Amino acid sequence: MVMDSKNIAWINNAKALCMIAVYYIHSQVYYGYGPVGDFLAYSMLPFYVNLFFFVSGFLFLTKHVAVDKAAAIGTQTRKSLASVLYKLAIPTVLFATLIYIPKLMFHSREISFGQYLYDVFGGVSFWFTSALTIVQLIFIFLTSVGVRNSWWLMFIGLLLFVSGNFLEIFTTGPFPWHYKSAMCASFFFAAGGLFGKYSGHLGRIGKWRYILIPLYALLMLLTYGYRSSLMFGSMGVGYNMAGTLVCIFAIVVVQFISEIIGRNRILEYIGRRSIVFYFFSGVMPALWGTLMLKLIPEPGDLSLFLVTTVSLVASASLTWFIDRFLPFLTDLRNLSVKK
Repeated sequence: MVMDSKNIAWINNAKALCMIAVYYIHSQVYYGYGPVGDFLAYSMLPFYVNLFFFVSGFLFLTKHVAVDKAAAIGTQTRKSLASVLYKLAIPTVLFATLIYIPKLMFHSREISFGQYLYDVFGGVSFWFTSALTIVQLIFIFLTSVGVRNSWWLMFIGLLLFVSGNFLEIFTTGPFPWHYKSAMCASFFFAAGGLFGKYSGHLGRIGKWRYILIPLYALLMLLTYGYRSSLMFGSMGVGYNMAGTLVCIFAIVVVQFISEIIGRNRILEYIGRRSIVFYFFSGVMPALWGTLMLKLIPEPGDLSLFLVTTVSLVASASLTWFIDRFLPFLTDLRNLSVKK
């Protein structure tokens, strides 16, 4: 599939919407919420990370599935491995190291070198990028050994999803690198690849897709009082059948919303740098949420919105600084780039 401007726009929009949802939910955790804020957060839970895995699968598998020749497969595999190493695994370790001591101080925990090795090099600190690293390695392996049929990859993704949820019942802890979350995420990742295969046919549906938006809002309203029975995954694991179906519906709806938004400069900025925004998605809401509690001790919907907005703006400023002065933090290969 050729990545035209329309595809690129919805991809950036979708990733940005995921990050905004992450910041909103984290702000709710660290600051608090009003009745509207609680409902909005509930409505975001089915898609706020699952859609990101879906988009990642769309981008990744449309490249790998289309490759046929053995030489081209080898080249694509090497490129993908390098990308995972330099753009996901190493930045996860670097950013986890940078915020490790401030994080311990915030949570009033003692500094331990052994715990540092476990959290940072064991991929425990940042569950999302750790899981995304593993899921991409899984699908690099599958496509490199010849499994490039989208339906077979979807079937394997489903098996991994079931296995990951099963393991969560009988095992504890995310070490190493949130592997159970990666197994569950494989389902959404493979679904993104399958979507890429058939997305060209969506034009036939036309305006009928608009009905999905109010239907999703209605579904959230009807299930809000029963949300304890819906499991959307906590840190990428722990889904039930009903929760999974709602997650799939949410992904379909927000992907469509991402299309109809069109190109937006703010969403494009966040979407293109979504991984860096993710690295600050815990520390910024925690910082500003704590400060806001001192100013406005009674959380409300407007003050929650303010915490989310300030956290995003602060993260955008840090992201700009990293882009401008410390680009090696997001890709060590930038150290060798001559300016």
